Amino acid sequence: MKAPSQSRFRVFWRSLYARIALAYVLSLILLCGAANWFMLMRANAFSHELEQRLNLHLASSLSMIMAPALRQGTDSAGARQIAAHILAINPSLSLYVLDSGGRVVANYDDRSCSRGAAVPLAPLQSLLQQHPMLPVYAPAPCSGRPTVFSVANVAYGQNHPGYLYAVLNGEPYVSLSAMLRTSYVVRGLLVAIALSLLLAVAVGLAWFAFLTRRFRTLTRVVERFARADYSARVPRSRDDEIGLLGSAFNNMAAMIEAQLAALRETDRQRRQLVADVSHDFRTPLTSLRGHAEQLLEQIDDDKAADRNQQHDRLQAILDNADRLTRLTEQLAVLARLDAFEQALRIEPFSMAELIQDVAVKFRPEAERLGIRLNCRCDPQTPGSLPTSL
Repeated sequence: MKAPSQSRFRVFWRSLYARIALAYVLSLILLCGAANWFMLMRANAFSHELEQRLNLHLASSLSMIMAPALRQGTDSAGARQIAAHILAINPSLSLYVLDSGGRVVANYDDRSCSRGAAVPLAPLQSLLQQHPMLPVYAPAPCSGRPTVFSVANVAYGQNHPGYLYAVLNGEPYVSLSAMLRTSYVVRGLLVAIALSLLLAVAVGLAWFAFLTRRFRTLTRVVERFARADYSARVPRSRDDEIGLLGSAFNNMAAMIEAQLAALRETDRQRRQLVADVSHDFRTPLTSLRGHAEQLLEQIDDDKAADRNQQHDRLQAILDNADRLTRLTEQLAVLARLDAFEQALRIEPFSMAELIQDVAVKFRPEAERLGIRLNCRCDPQTPGSLPTSL
C-alpha cells in the first residue's frame, strides 16, 4: 500500500501547476546559462577590442624606431637588439616582420616556430584602413590561434616592402575556470546572476500558484458536483478563458439541475396519476359489485324481477365494464406516450355522456337509499369542458 505522502506527491507532479513550474524553471536556467555564456564571450571580445584600440598605432611607433636597423637587414644585430629592448619592456608582445605576401621573414621572439608561416593579408589591410571596425583578428604565426594585433607598413633590407606585425596578447587564452579563480568581478557577476535566478524562480512559482488557483477552485466545484451536490457553482470572475470555462460549467450545471427537477416533477405526477387511476378503477368496480349483488338477491328470493330493472342493471354492468376498458386503454396510451415522449393532446368530450355515466354508476346505491335518479339530457348536447389524460 502506498503512503499518503507519495500519493499526494504523484498527484502534485501530474498537476498543471507542477508542469508549468518545471518548464519555467528549466527555461529560466537555460536562458540564464546562455545569457551568461554570451556575456562572457562578449566581455572577452570587448577586452580584445579595448586592447587593440589602445595599441592600434603601436606597430607604427615601433616601425619608426626599428626602421634604421631594418634597412641593414631583418636579422642584423641592431634589429635584434632593438627588438630585445622592446620585448623586455612589454614581454606580452610578439614581433614579426612580414613580406608583402604575408610570409614571416623575421621572428624576434622564437626563430624556430615561424619558419614557413604566413599571415593572411585581408585582416592586415582591414586594420590599416583609416577607421577600422574593431576587433580584427589574425592568426599568430607560431600558434595559429586568432588574436588581436597591431600592424604597420615597413621597408627592410634593400628597400623591400613589408609589414611590422605585433601580436598583442601573446599569453594563452584565459579560461573561464581561471577567471573564476582569479577575478572578483567575474565571481561577483556569477553570484549576482545566481541570486537573480533564484529570485526569478521564487517570483515565477508564486505567480503561477496565483494564476492556477482559479483552476483549483474550478476542480473543487466539479468534484462537489460529481458527489451529487448539484447546487455547486463556480464564483463569477474575469471574462478570460478560465472565466468563460467557469460560466460554461455553471450553465451546464443549471441545465442538469433543471432537468433533474423536471424528472422529479414527472415522477411525482406519475405517482399521482397512478393514485388517481386506482381511484377511478374503484368507482366502476363498486358499481359492478352493487349491481351484481342485487341480481343475486333477486335470484335467491325467486322474485319475479321487472325485466326493465334487470335490463338496466345489466346495462350498468356493461357500461362500467366499458369504463374499465377505457381506463385500461388510457393506461396503455400513457405508457406509449411516456416511452416515446410524445406530446399530450387535448380532446373534447360529451357532457351528456358524462352525466349519463355518473347517473348509471350510482343508481343502485341511490335506489338502496330510496332515491330515484333520472337523467334527461339531449344526446346532441356539445361538450363544453375539455379534458385531458
